[in-house]
Amino acid sequence: MTSGVAAVLGLVLADAAFGREISFYGTLAIGPYLASAGSTVPRTAAVSGLAVAAAALLAWYNDDSSAEATVRIIALALASALSLFVARQRIQRERRLADVTAVAVVAQHALLRPAPAQVKNWGFAARYEATTEFGVGGDLYDVSLHPDGSILVLVADVQGKGLHAVRTAAEVLAAFRRAVFSAPTLADLGEHLDEAVSVATDDEGFVTAVVCRFSAGGRVEVANFGHPPPMLVKATGVVPLEPSSYQTPLGLKPSVTVEAITLLPGERLLIFTDGLTEARNTAREFLGVDPLFSCKVSQDASDCLDELVETAKRHTGSSLRDDLTLLAATLLNE
Repeated sequence: MTSGVAAVLGLVLADAAFGREISFYGTLAIGPYLASAGSTVPRTAAVSGLAVAAAALLAWYNDDSSAEATVRIIALALASALSLFVARQRIQRERRLADVTAVAVVAQHALLRPAPAQVKNWGFAARYEATTEFGVGGDLYDVSLHPDGSILVLVADVQGKGLHAVRTAAEVLAAFRRAVFSAPTLADLGEHLDEAVSVATDDEGFVTAVVCRFSAGGRVEVANFGHPPPMLVKATGVVPLEPSSYQTPLGLKPSVTVEAITLLPGERLLIFTDGLTEARNTAREFLGVDPLFSCKVSQDASDCLDELVETAKRHTGSSLRDDLTLLAATLLNE
């Protein structure tokens, strides 16, 4: 509303300053249009009334009683009425968008369950940043307890964007949660997920993923399907967990390779999607993996993830261009 009133008053002052030789009251419709872009209908109506009154006042001040002046005032009144309609339509769209966004948030929470703070002797923390205005994207994660007592973790990134990526992410999550109870090994789980991705996507669709099994004694089994290698955060520093052989993503018939490591109490595995390392600034420069090497075992896992998200946002200028997911699993003291 402020911009609309300012426009009307500015044009009135300009008309008075230039005298009767130049008239501005025909342009007063700018005020109602500006108000309709961001104000309520009553406020837009107030600016519209102010504009019409100002036009009539300027016509009197300029001693302009011509038919042309009358037509301009009538045209301004019609334009003001149109601005009310525009404001009303905009507000209705904003309300519908708010409703859709609220539903999307609920859907996201149902799709991506919050990571449990602790399962047995493992602590977990996760961060999920979607680039869509609805808060749902193609990244996904899950932490589930296997019937044998181990903990299965999935972090994945669906190729592409939009509703197709969201639908594929939902299919992969559903397949993972089903397979937790039916796949005895990570190799079996990987094959099950690959089949699910093949069904959910076309021949060229794929999903990069890291699937882990966390067991007692700090034992961790890892299967990597074309995903950025997780980082092992130790007291001596941060080490990339490079696979012995790189596999194709899910959906492209990878041969499942499972590797095992053992963590000491306090050490953690940090899994992330390429939304972190491939975050670009205005110069199109990637953020890369350097921020990951600043993580320390003495740092709280949640604080570490928050800092990584903020670093990515600062690098890109506060707006991420790709979905970003981070998950940290820390071995707690027995």
